[in-house]
Amino acid sequence: MRRLFLVLAIAVVGLVSLSALPRSGEAGNIPTWPDLAPGCFDVTGDGYVDLANDIFGVIMKYQTQPGDADYSLLYDVSGGGVVDLTNDILGTIQAYDTYCDLIDTQVILATVATMKYQDPAVAFADGYTWGSQDVPQMGIHLYNMDYLNTYTTFYDDSPMNLAMHPEQQEHQLTHPYGLVYSNAGGNQPGQLIGVWYVVPTQDVCDFQAVPGPCQDPNVMPVGFGLTNTDEDNPDPAPFQSSWHTHTGLCVRDFGTVNAAVTGENTSESNCLSHSDQWFSLYGWMMHLYNFVPNPDGRFMKWNTNPDFP
Repeated sequence: MRRLFLVLAIAVVGLVSLSALPRSGEAGNIPTWPDLAPGCFDVTGDGYVDLANDIFGVIMKYQTQPGDADYSLLYDVSGGGVVDLTNDILGTIQAYDTYCDLIDTQVILATVATMKYQDPAVAFADGYTWGSQDVPQMGIHLYNMDYLNTYTTFYDDSPMNLAMHPEQQEHQLTHPYGLVYSNAGGNQPGQLIGVWYVVPTQDVCDFQAVPGPCQDPNVMPVGFGLTNTDEDNPDPAPFQSSWHTHTGLCVRDFGTVNAAVTGENTSESNCLSHSDQWFSLYGWMMHLYNFVPNPDGRFMKWNTNPDFP
């Protein structure tokens, strides 16, 4: 308790020094952070709420809000539209010296790493290119083949996986294969909505030593928080990831601004007669809506937010 009071005193001193900072910008339709990482006040992704990084980090963002150059949704922990004293700073102080669930830490890691892609120009500069035009309740898809996930348990922190691929655990989590944006008009990416991952189905079968066709719905990668679920299930605690595949996917002008999905469950001959690329089975795919909340769950396939941009 004495240590908590000390932390609180330091925080108050920090607030006094920041109280004269001007506020600018307007609060907009922003993610409610507890929907993304429920009950977790870690803003750095290390899984632990500490003084130097988390509490001081939130204090330094005091009174910032969307529109301010230094605003970050990560520090608006309560999702109230402004980094305030009661909900954000005191909330983080009360969470001092606590640990977050693995799944929330993973979501934060993915979010911290991809916040730079809120500017689509940064995504293109990093090698992302066109995957599809605007898909209703999903958005415009960009993808980067350099980040195709080849380790089927890259969310898994089990001793076996870390021993086999210690460098892959965080790298593949923080380098998603795809990004999803709203349509700013003319099929140009606008607001960053979330990220998506793809793991080749053959890699999953090979890893799990499953012979034959790799279309068994029970043979899927390990998800966030070391859990798996069917995509049609809700997102109960502990939150589970929603892997899904696309069979007979037909895409026109893949890799260009005109890229568009023209059909699913189509034959190769029918697809190639009018499109550029056909996928017999387009991997195991999973979305994470970590910038626009999804009422049905942060990993569900479709985002049903009524304010979906």
